[in-house]
Amino acid sequence: MDDATRDAIERDCFRLMMTYARRLDAHETDKVMELFVEDCVVVFGGRVFNGREAVRKTLAGLAARGPVMSHVTTNLWVEPIDENTAEGGAYYSVLGAAPRTDGEVPTHSGTLLGRYSDRYRRTPEGWRFERRETENIMQAPKAE
Repeated sequence: MDDATRDAIERDCFRLMMTYARRLDAHETDKVMELFVEDCVVVFGGRVFNGREAVRKTLAGLAARGPVMSHVTTNLWVEPIDENTAEGGAYYSVLGAAPRTDGEVPTHSGTLLGRYSDRYRRTPEGWRFERRETENIMQAPKAE
């Protein structure tokens, strides 16, 4: 694989990771699901979800609770396997707060740090997540 192809795969997969975080934080569940192949496998907190519909239901439940979230994604890496498959990942920090209805800025309620392990597949629509696994590494102490 030449350098230009490798660079293009890395760029496209980096963009995929950033788009995921932005859409997830905006509670755009249907748009998040556009980033996954139909037969995806997603592991959240050790629970395995097979296929887009199972993942969509889980994310829709989160969105319905309406937490204010900010996923900060860092240390991104992508390793192309071939021209249609790549592996990669990143670290994430999730800052969260309960939603407010009085117009005030929500009070920060915690931070979660973790790692994504991903497998990407090129589709006619572009690069998509084939597998995404989260591994929580640490979190802020719970409020007493």
